[in-house]
Amino acid sequence: MKRIAAIWIAGLLAAGLAGAATTALQAVDAGGAPASSANYAADQSVGGAVGISSAAAPETVARHGYVGQLADAAAFAVVPEADELDEGASQPLAGVATLDDDTALAVAGDEVNWTPPVFPLADVSTAGVATAANVYEDTVAVATGTYAGVAGSGSFLVRNVGTDDFDVYAGDGLPDDWQVDHFGIGNPDAGPTNNVDEDPFDNAGEWIADTDPTDGDSYFRIEAVSNRAATAEVWVDSSAERRYSLERTTNLAVPDWQPVAGQTNLPGLDGMRSLVETNPAESHHYRVDVQVP
Repeated sequence: MKRIAAIWIAGLLAAGLAGAATTALQAVDAGGAPASSANYAADQSVGGAVGISSAAAPETVARHGYVGQLADAAAFAVVPEADELDEGASQPLAGVATLDDDTALAVAGDEVNWTPPVFPLADVSTAGVATAANVYEDTVAVATGTYAGVAGSGSFLVRNVGTDDFDVYAGDGLPDDWQVDHFGIGNPDAGPTNNVDEDPFDNAGEWIADTDPTDGDSYFRIEAVSNRAATAEVWVDSSAERRYSLERTTNLAVPDWQPVAGQTNLPGLDGMRSLVETNPAESHHYRVDVQVP
């Protein structure tokens, strides 16, 4: 077992040795020989100064001068350099060991035996440099390692900074989170030209319309048309995450679709919404265009 020894350099014994009862500060001068009282026993050395040194971050305490007092690691925590890291980026890891005399010891990354990484970590080097994998949404990473026989861990957030770079879905033109939400991870059915529900639109069309690519009854269509009182009104089932425009043409054989004034780029309502042309000068054919904002 790895042990950490501190050296008693002078003749003052502070209260709170590991395993000892708290006692008042006492002066000892044993000329380098062993000395003891009702509350302590210590080997002494001659000369020097004593004291306690500390640092705030990471919290570290060094007690100078306890000859023969050996301290074991009682707990260990992994300390990442930053609380957040972009996907695909790297950062160093370190650690803090809490010893059984209640002191703390800073531990460098290359002193830790690192556990093989799990998603969303792609790698942790022997020097303690962690590299994040690409993710489809912000994901917490946990790094685990062992120091002096004691295991510990620490976490940080891996930020999703790319929308089309995850796993087998990378670079296919569809957002990774949308594909994972509907198809899970690594499903070949999630490709943009696939149409597993066999409705009129492939996955790319379902994404644009914000409909469900696994439900054959969920696809974008005109739900109703009304032309009463010289007003043309078209109804669609809309999404609040999309925008809608009404277009018209007088000839379907050679269509020349034109936007209807005041009826373009209208927000959806997460339900039925209408697009209207009032008092058109002549008969028209209509269609509704849906866009991703």
